[in-house]
Amino acid sequence: MQGVSCLHPPRKPEELTLVDRETQFRALRLALTECAAGTVKLLVAEGGMGCGKSTFLGEALHTAAASGFAVLRAAGLPADHRQPLGVLQQLLNDPAPEDTARTAVRPMPVQHVRGALERLAAGAPLAIGIDDVQDADPESLHCLMRLTRHSPTSRILLLCTALACSPAADPVLEAELMRQTAFERITLDCLSLDGVTGLVSDRCARPTAPPPADYCLTVTGGNPLLLRALLEEHSEADAPSAPRPAEPSALHSPPQAAPPRPVVGGRFYQSVLACLSRTETAIRQTAGALAVLGGAARADLLPQLLGASPASVTRGCVRWRRRG
Repeated sequence: MQGVSCLHPPRKPEELTLVDRETQFRALRLALTECAAGTVKLLVAEGGMGCGKSTFLGEALHTAAASGFAVLRAAGLPADHRQPLGVLQQLLNDPAPEDTARTAVRPMPVQHVRGALERLAAGAPLAIGIDDVQDADPESLHCLMRLTRHSPTSRILLLCTALACSPAADPVLEAELMRQTAFERITLDCLSLDGVTGLVSDRCARPTAPPPADYCLTVTGGNPLLLRALLEEHSEADAPSAPRPAEPSALHSPPQAAPPRPVVGGRFYQSVLACLSRTETAIRQTAGALAVLGGAARADLLPQLLGASPASVTRGCVRWRRRG
């Protein structure tokens, strides 16, 4: 596991690639301030596949480290790789700010982990990041929930990412999570047109002419993963043919590139397959039906084509829309 320790230097602003996330980072900075003052905070950043959840978590933990927090990181695993207490094991194996603290925690039984983490937070505020929390083992989450519920004045921030509309491994535990007073949800939506424009400008530096942002938004739905793949495919394509002489009034206008049409087997194609591979069967079937029907897709046709109830098809459409 590649953990982020408090010794990692913060990234410079020019190195960051996150766009359209100002509101989410304001919520993060407020949580860091409240936590450092002596309040447990529990944030869940929720978004669709490819919407930058892991990137957001990484930048959030770098921000926490730059603010003087000790940082631990773990990730949930798919059901076929999930093990009881697997997330806790990752946290305890993550590089800790003090080797003595890590050595003291590892041999302890689960019921004593809470005290060890509280002692760690006594020296410096502690940020615990868990990626894909919907895939985390319930045993680890129960332990962490007890930590946030019974230690309200500890300087601990639990920051998780979750796949939007994905069923939790333990629905009862998810309900308990949302009932906690320290709980706050952060939504990572697909990018707006302004966000797409910013990312296109950032990724397509001159002399490569940037593709039209509105076209990129239409093709990708604002999904950051798909957008980056589309722009990479565009930058790797052969240079366009020489443009016609510009009119005098257009000499200072940026050149307009031909729309970067995705090709079978290209980066965009592979990224779409990657998103589909991690979705539920119902969502994949809905996406396939929408692709086949195209502009002829209607609410009354999809259930007939899929042999599913209108309610399940509607849920599939909503979930697919969250992914861009």
